[in-house]
Amino acid sequence: MKVVLVGNYPTDGQESMRRFCDLLALELPGREIRAECLCPTPVFGRLHRSAIGVGKWLGYMDKFLLFPRKLRNRVRHLDADSVVHICDHSNAVYTRALADIPHLVTCHDLLAVRSALGEFSSCQTRASGRLYQRLIVRGLNAAQRVACVSTATCHDLLRLSKLARHQVAMVYNGLNYPYAPLPESNAAERLRETARRLASEHADRIETGFILHVGGNQWYKNRSGVIQIYEQLCQIMSAPPNLIMVGKPLTAELRHQLKRAQLEHRVIELNTVSNEDLRTLYSAARLFLFPSSEEGFGWPIIEAQACGCTVVIARREPMREIGGDAAVCFEFENNVGRDGLPLSARSAQSAAHIIKKTLIEDRQTKESRVHQGVSNAARFSTTQMLDGYIDLYKGLLQGVTQS
Repeated sequence: MKVVLVGNYPTDGQESMRRFCDLLALELPGREIRAECLCPTPVFGRLHRSAIGVGKWLGYMDKFLLFPRKLRNRVRHLDADSVVHICDHSNAVYTRALADIPHLVTCHDLLAVRSALGEFSSCQTRASGRLYQRLIVRGLNAAQRVACVSTATCHDLLRLSKLARHQVAMVYNGLNYPYAPLPESNAAERLRETARRLASEHADRIETGFILHVGGNQWYKNRSGVIQIYEQLCQIMSAPPNLIMVGKPLTAELRHQLKRAQLEHRVIELNTVSNEDLRTLYSAARLFLFPSSEEGFGWPIIEAQACGCTVVIARREPMREIGGDAAVCFEFENNVGRDGLPLSARSAQSAAHIIKKTLIEDRQTKESRVHQGVSNAARFSTTQMLDGYIDLYKGLLQGVTQS
């Protein structure tokens, strides 16, 4: 069997999608499956390498004018035992180039589609974006099979597409890096090395026992809520742990929020962090805070749990589905409705009290929660993910044979 993995346009900088595609390309040969990666190549995009402005439109030419022709030419020469796997639903538009070639699409979330439909009042989509999302849904409707990464994403897909239930499967993501707790013998030294390398000016403030958040600046990641919750925690604890925020640089609005709350001296920002450094941070943190309002899956939840870190999440799906019983939940409310920002004062206060209570848990309770988290993260293994996709590949090929 051969699988052609259709990946993302490099200039778009979608790191998690690149890791997902790379993981499949790395692991499938171990199951005696030949894997080939195929993705749009920057041609027009070389004139202006950017995912916004002029660069975005030049990228559209590479993705929607040049690449479909490249894909059609490639699949024309595939053997009969070949399957095409579109690794990101945002590329579902390519299903029109596949005709009767056995293929499937992985749907990671439908947040952009829902935004284009007006389901989130706090996030407005431009006319061009609404058109693009309609094309994505049309591509999903034409797919032979679609694999969703969570029950919540599966429900959204069946609600918003024309796909029949038998065309939709669920395959949980697997950890795309071997996250695990650091050995106690060298954990402190590893943290000091990481701190010196990533933030030498803050190295003395990065000590074992901080609160950690990992996420981008997308509205649903709710970084504003992270700061709100931490501000409330600082008001109810005499000596709260520092907060480390990992991800894209904070926006001007978030920096202003920190300054207004007088938290600049307590919050440390880390922007470019490797998997191994992230493992160190997860292992050294006392608590991982993840108050996203929406997700398709929520990789950082199981990454943290796999490293033995207690996780606090909003009581929303799919976060509860992914975090399992090991995750500590707080009730999520907004000031302006279900999807508006910022987080309501009541929710921020409630979350802060839950975090304080979790931080002062006795040793036995903490160890039990950590053990639960490690066990929960083990549900999302690369092995189970590969098993799920290989079953889908075989089913697609069997359908061709029977027809």
